[in-house]
Amino acid sequence: TACDLISLAAHKFGGPKGVGLLYVRNGVELEPVLHGGGQELGRRSGTQNVAGIVGMVAAMEATVEQRTVAARRIAGLRDRFEASLRSASIEIELSAPVGARLPQHSHVRIVGVPSETLLIRLDQAGVAAAAGSACQSGAIEVSHVLAAMGYGEDAAAECVRFTFGWSSTEAEVDKAAEIVADTVRALT
Repeated sequence: TACDLISLAAHKFGGPKGVGLLYVRNGVELEPVLHGGGQELGRRSGTQNVAGIVGMVAAMEATVEQRTVAARRIAGLRDRFEASLRSASIEIELSAPVGARLPQHSHVRIVGVPSETLLIRLDQAGVAAAAGSACQSGAIEVSHVLAAMGYGEDAAAECVRFTFGWSSTEAEVDKAAEIVADTVRALT
């Protein structure tokens, strides 16, 4: 697949925070954000964080080497989370077929629970999650992605995404599922 630009944040795969990578396909013209010294082929000025870059490369190499095992482990955490919600009698609908999902994402519709309200309560309880809708001109609109997947306005407003990563643990997943279940019960 051809792409023009790819950006990666090192902390997303175990590298140091504040370091990233930008792949730019030959022929793609970019306007620099920082002007001055002309480093990085005129794309960015300033001194590079060499130690951070080396740490990012080491983390990237380890991630590539361990990706199959890590993907299996993270998918297991995702599945454990979803099973915990189901065993707590929380009615969830997966937004994608089981085999067609990324291992780190659990995008679900929690039937009867508005995601906006749920997200506020989860944030207060220390659980980070996201919804599929965006705010435009003061009005909440259905995400074009959820609409393309066949979700109507009401169903899309009940969708929430939970993301698991390389540093997620079973204990964190179990606690998050418990908090989500308790919060959903309080809202229904």
